[in-house]
Amino acid sequence: MQGIELQRFGFVHVTGLIALDVGSRGGEWEVCATEEDRGRWNTNNNMIAAVTTEGEIWLAKAGQKVDLSTGSELARVLEGLCPHGQGGLYVPCSNGQTIDGLCLLGRMQDPAEDFCGTCPTTS
Repeated sequence: MQGIELQRFGFVHVTGLIALDVGSRGGEWEVCATEEDRGRWNTNNNMIAAVTTEGEIWLAKAGQKVDLSTGSELARVLEGLCPHGQGGLYVPCSNGQTIDGLCLLGRMQDPAEDFCGTCPTTS
């Protein structure tokens, strides 16, 4: 799994999990990357998403472990995993969406666990 080193910065692998829109729009959607998303990362409303070049989507809430300053350890990791840089990427769970807590816990224990989603991860 390409993005596994993001775990130590508080990121969770969310590819294939179901996001529920608890806002005014309602509905649900599967968290999957497009070709254009690959190799990019972005932030929105205190959330950070990174999509590896293999299409894995990793999500974190900004906090003390998340130092995005130039030259930080996380910035260097993101540079390696996301060579296309910041921007041009939708950030899941940053505008009133949520992902089931049990699915997130399962992914925290085993980032490759697929019991809550159907989107295939590529390797």
